[in-house]
Amino acid sequence: MRAVSFKRVVLITGCLGLLLCLGMFVRDRDEAGERTGRQLDPDRAVRSFSDLERSLNNLSEFLSTAGFLLCAQHSIPTDDWTSRRSVQRKAIAQENVVSVLLKQSLGFFLLVLGQILPPVLEEGRSGEHFVGLFLRGGSVFVLLLLLLTRPDLHGLLQDVCNLPLSVSFLRFQSSFLSTLIPQQHSAVIPENLKGDLDAYVKSLEEENPGLRIARVRHTEQKGLAHARVSGWRAATADVVAILDAHIEVHELWAEPLLTQIKANRTTVVSPVFDRVNFDDLRVVQYLPAAHAFDWALWCMYEGFAPDYYKHDDSSRPGKSPSVMGILVADRKFLGEIGVLDEGMKVYGGENVELGIRVWTCGGSIEVVPCSKIAHIERFHKPYLPDLSPAMKRNALRVAEIWMDEYKHNINLAWNIPFENHGIDIGDVSERKKLRERLNCKPFKWYLDNVYPKLDPWDNLLAYGALKNLDSELCIDQGPVPGDTPISFNCHYYGPQMVYYRETGEMYIGGIKSHKYNDNRCLTDRGEKKTEPGLFNCKEAMQKGMGIYWDFSQGKQLKNRQTKRCLEIVNKVLVIQECTGQSWKIQNLIKDF
Repeated sequence: MRAVSFKRVVLITGCLGLLLCLGMFVRDRDEAGERTGRQLDPDRAVRSFSDLERSLNNLSEFLSTAGFLLCAQHSIPTDDWTSRRSVQRKAIAQENVVSVLLKQSLGFFLLVLGQILPPVLEEGRSGEHFVGLFLRGGSVFVLLLLLLTRPDLHGLLQDVCNLPLSVSFLRFQSSFLSTLIPQQHSAVIPENLKGDLDAYVKSLEEENPGLRIARVRHTEQKGLAHARVSGWRAATADVVAILDAHIEVHELWAEPLLTQIKANRTTVVSPVFDRVNFDDLRVVQYLPAAHAFDWALWCMYEGFAPDYYKHDDSSRPGKSPSVMGILVADRKFLGEIGVLDEGMKVYGGENVELGIRVWTCGGSIEVVPCSKIAHIERFHKPYLPDLSPAMKRNALRVAEIWMDEYKHNINLAWNIPFENHGIDIGDVSERKKLRERLNCKPFKWYLDNVYPKLDPWDNLLAYGALKNLDSELCIDQGPVPGDTPISFNCHYYGPQMVYYRETGEMYIGGIKSHKYNDNRCLTDRGEKKTEPGLFNCKEAMQKGMGIYWDFSQGKQLKNRQTKRCLEIVNKVLVIQECTGQSWKIQNLIKDF
């Protein structure tokens, strides 16, 4: 009881000290303002934050020596993982009793101070603050607070002896220096938050004689893939870490990744990404998940394969069909398989291309739960407001090189004609030679063995807008939410996209890329109803609706179950006894 009471006294004293510092700070600022009429210097405020942080660290060290914080570095045999994990968890839990309170106290102090500084910054440094928020996609001012208040997140202890040396390289364009610093966790002090990048790098190298930072500058914008390959060429360490510039890394983030690479040099690994909100820079934690994609090559998260969860071990690395850009790999292996495709433009698709290439050419990809980073979400992409044109072009390039008979699925996903689409994908001859030289497996092997969740779309007959030749109107999915398709003037965009399968289903408004997602089928609701339906296919089947249709180009569209036809009467889409109306779909995949 005495120990607990003493702890409380020390903690309360520390919190009161913080509030006292706040009061003195406000008083000094007001007095200085009255005497000189000058504004508060934000750089001086940042230095004050640094002094305050050092004071907190000293207080934490004092509490530790007093016996209130237990150290996790006990002498435990390296092969006793259960004991090691148990000791660390207990130590972290007890450490958090004090350290979290200290961090929260500091956070409260800074939040209160945040009510004082923004008006000053609006008058003095508003340019960087607001440009940082709205043009570069993140708040610089909040980042200053972040560096002092982000809680420590510990992963599981691992045996880090004899791991390979690694080098990290970052790609960025016209970024604020303050948004690049958090990943330099061990070397950051708040005084470095402003100023020229070269001066900052020089100071880091002077403070750390063993540290070498190479800067590779391009005279023109080259795109993400080209920039990252430049970093790979400049690297000399055994392992390279390709990172986004706007990230934070947690303690011990690298060791679990290096452990996997040490075990198998052909494994490309990625940490788990947490999201950092662009406006307040708060961390939103994400669960470990596979890095997946759809047929348009847009990225998404998916659960690991079912076998992964049978092990009931959340620290176990999981296989992933792709990698979302942030990755760690053996430098030489990455070079052997072609690093990244420098023919990619701007951003998008290069990560999926790498995933397909790694898997089909002898490697594997894993997401490692014990490695955590936090990615700062941007308000928007400052280098390109709309990524769709670049993504479309890059996706077609990936398809031409790697997807064999499935390459036209990219055209389907983007609603692009199979032939003569007019999009220049660049020279692919060297990448095709690379694939042949590496003796890579066919894309069907990838679908069957690596990414079976992706629907191969191998029985589609036609796609595009479906036009009624009598009325010159197109079928449209209608209001969303809703379950009634309509007729509408043809505009050939998403709501009018129709997909017809060999089995007779006709999807309207889009097609799902994955087997676990259900499509929306055109249905005949029943003989007593003339209004067509648009329902999830499984739901429609359960309700006994007719979802299978007979159709030939330029002919009628007849439901197999009810023998009625889809027609247009007075510009209204109806299902009725067939009168001979004909339909034409925009693109044929196979003759039928």
